[in-house]
Amino acid sequence: DDDIVLEIVGGLTDGDQYYLSVDNNYSGYRGSFTLCLDDSDAAITYDYYEGAVELTDIHNWCSANAAYTTYGATADKNPGSCWDTSPNYNRWFKFVATTSFINIQAKTYSTEGTVRRLNVALWESDGTTQVSCNRYIGNDDDVSVGSTSLTPGNTYYISIDNNYSGYRGSFTLCVTDEADYDYYEGAIELTDLNNWCSADAEYTTSGATADKNAASCWNTSPYYNRWFKFTAISPNLTVEAKTFDTEGTVRRLQLALWESDGTTQIACQRYVGNDDDVSISVGTLTAGNEYYISVDNNYSGYRGTFTLCVNNIDGTYYSRQSGPWTDPNTWSTIGFGGAAASDYPQTGDVANIQGNTVSISGNETIAELFMNAAGGPTDLNITGNLIIQGKATMNNPGNNNNSSISISSGTMTVGDDFAIYRDGGNAAMSVSIDNSSVTFNKALTINSTAGGSFGNTISISNSSSVTVNEDLELILSGGVKNLVTLDNSTLTVLKDVVFTSSADDKNEITLSNGAILNLKKDVVRGTPAYGILNCASGTTVNFNSDDYLQVFPSSSGSGTGDEFTYQNVTINNSRITTPQITLDGPVTINESFTLANGEVKSTSSNLLTIVAGATISGGSANSFVDGPLKKIGNTDFEFPVGNNNFWQPISIANLAGDAATEFTAQYFEQTPTDDLNLKSPDPNGDLYNISGLEYWELSNTGTSSTADITLFWKDQSRSDIDDAADLQIAHYTGSEWENLGQSSINFADPGSITVTGVTSFSPFTFGSMSSSVNALPVELVSFTGVAYKTNNVLSWQTASELNNDYFEVQKSLEGKDFQTIGLVKGIGTSSTGGLYSFTDYEPAKGIQYYRLKQVDYNGDHHISNTILVRSENSGASKFPALFPNPVSGDQITLSSDPNDQLIELKVLDGMGKLISIPYSEVNQNKWLLNISNLDKGMYLIQIETLNGITGKRFIKQ
Repeated sequence: DDDIVLEIVGGLTDGDQYYLSVDNNYSGYRGSFTLCLDDSDAAITYDYYEGAVELTDIHNWCSANAAYTTYGATADKNPGSCWDTSPNYNRWFKFVATTSFINIQAKTYSTEGTVRRLNVALWESDGTTQVSCNRYIGNDDDVSVGSTSLTPGNTYYISIDNNYSGYRGSFTLCVTDEADYDYYEGAIELTDLNNWCSADAEYTTSGATADKNAASCWNTSPYYNRWFKFTAISPNLTVEAKTFDTEGTVRRLQLALWESDGTTQIACQRYVGNDDDVSISVGTLTAGNEYYISVDNNYSGYRGTFTLCVNNIDGTYYSRQSGPWTDPNTWSTIGFGGAAASDYPQTGDVANIQGNTVSISGNETIAELFMNAAGGPTDLNITGNLIIQGKATMNNPGNNNNSSISISSGTMTVGDDFAIYRDGGNAAMSVSIDNSSVTFNKALTINSTAGGSFGNTISISNSSSVTVNEDLELILSGGVKNLVTLDNSTLTVLKDVVFTSSADDKNEITLSNGAILNLKKDVVRGTPAYGILNCASGTTVNFNSDDYLQVFPSSSGSGTGDEFTYQNVTINNSRITTPQITLDGPVTINESFTLANGEVKSTSSNLLTIVAGATISGGSANSFVDGPLKKIGNTDFEFPVGNNNFWQPISIANLAGDAATEFTAQYFEQTPTDDLNLKSPDPNGDLYNISGLEYWELSNTGTSSTADITLFWKDQSRSDIDDAADLQIAHYTGSEWENLGQSSINFADPGSITVTGVTSFSPFTFGSMSSSVNALPVELVSFTGVAYKTNNVLSWQTASELNNDYFEVQKSLEGKDFQTIGLVKGIGTSSTGGLYSFTDYEPAKGIQYYRLKQVDYNGDHHISNTILVRSENSGASKFPALFPNPVSGDQITLSSDPNDQLIELKVLDGMGKLISIPYSEVNQNKWLLNISNLDKGMYLIQIETLNGITGKRFIKQ
């Protein structure tokens, strides 16, 4: 009942006629059908390695549920070494590694897909050198595969298959460049160690692979082990892996506790009965040290889910009166208001404060902190240093009692989540950080459901530094505003800033007095876009990550006053894939915009605007705006624009307009519109040609203005510029390209050209008045390759040429190291271009890569894009044999198939010119060629036999 897809990658001959037949296998199934044909390169789908779906975001990315399918797929390349079939219905994906880690999950069952018996493999860039593989055990298993040893910047391929036609179906794909808990390196960090248990059946050994060692008491090697880690907060630990009933489906559990290296064992335990829970208890840990837990099961058929529980807590303390932290009279171990304790909360202990004020002036460490305003005003004042190794919680269940934490000239570190919960009441909840350093190792959350009069506030002031290692969440479904204020201080958020609100003007972050907000990931506002970022003059927002692609949130928002105001913004994102920063709406910069690292992607609807008086700086090959950039005002301005990973600025100067004039610039690395329509006669002299590679759009809106225009080149050879006097600036009038001339030039590499007093704008590019200099690139319209039985034929077309001497045809088997295999003579100069072809008589079986090196008369050259051709049958065995090769003498021997018959023999030079040389027949399939008249170089011997035309290249030394 499936649609049928027939794809042919190579093997067809242009101009030849082919037939398709369509049938069905049973008379009762006869009926109508639709036929679709597509011969474009884009038609090559992910059924083939060559059409692999490119995954550009591999950081915690998942496709839509059931987005892909093995229906209609065919076999391609090799199976993974662990698969139980040849490739049958494999689909292909590819990505550029951003870290040494990758974890890939193919998911099925329920909403995630219908495919069964999944096979997954990870490959090097050739699609045949395996990195790792994994396959199903149960029919409906999700399957994971990954690696911890990728090379950042290299391309890798993923193939996904299933082993039987009846099990074909849809699947979901998830990829992340962080190791997950299948690996020691991706161990899940456990920070709540106070009698904590995961959700029932939260973890699973299904899809896991072996990592590191088996514990000494296990009865197997590691098969499907999962990893967890924690920092001990007391010597005493109990860890338990649970299964059966709601707690899990795994059987024959095995559990181990390790030192921080993951290989030095502390303790282990394993099942006795198949469905046993398994636990470990020790009392010898060192508080502050890191430890690892691994969970496994001993047989593939017993893989499944499990629940994990950990307790690393010693005592629990309750406040009984206000006072110093270290006074035992402040605390009780019985309950709030109970008898005084003999000690105070320390390492491994939980502290509960309710209805009292407690002060810390020294250095204190505890396991967890809970503050509840139910019993009266509840406060914690810190002038010393507090380490909370687990989570910290402030709660107001609806009472009219203030609750606060004040940190003044001190430090606080929270190892797990820090949360403020407001469920009603008219009192204030606040955290005040003054001249202090605070670190939240996980999320920082304010969550309000009700309440009035006073809001929920975190104020950071007086040179304080606050770091949130996971999300900063402002959540409001009812009550008064959640507010974070930043004054002369720095706030760094390593993951998302999340605004979640049921109404406008309810979640806000304000910056004042030189405050700095460092964003390492995204700002998430949802729909509607509620949330306020209010940046006063002199404040800075930094997008500085090396892990994440980031979204630059729009200045506009939803509701009354829900908007983001930016004063100074710095872009410093070094993630390996581009663009690193993408605008999600219009953004306005009021003071300065600094490009330190990373490409910023804008569009006409998501426009980046620099207002009058604001500045921009720091553009480079590593950091520019890919898309339109608007500047308001009449001051000189350089637009740091680029395209396709190439930086090519344009600048304006000596503007005649007022402060309301607007210029918008964008660079395009593509052939300009109507590039052959050149004005003639032209008052400034007729142009001979304009660039076929690049142009700029520069438009003037608002108040009209004149301006001096400067075009920059960052690579003289790439732009094909070689003569200062001849180079001009060309402008498109809407119907033809006119010559604006040259007012001044900085002829260097890199360099620039300027023309003054321009009154008509958009587009501009480089122009040349001569046919002998400033060739500007040959315009390549197409470059394709087709595989035949014994050779590969390459074809390309140019739209126009200037001083084109010849093309070098270059080949590589792995796409990296290219070797020249032939030359093709160029037309020279032509406004209409030409058609070219070249035959590779010695294709390798499988994939080979080709590119063109176009060389001008003056030696300047340009490299084309790379194409690939798949040859199923190598022509090597059918080629004539030549020896010696290379040859330094005057004779070379040619031998062919003894069962074949020679029809014609030709010798061609490197440019394809026919050369006449004498030859004599030694016997029916051997000839002796006299090459004494040949110069040194590369030649082609082409022979036509009853079996077709073949060839062999040789070099005369």
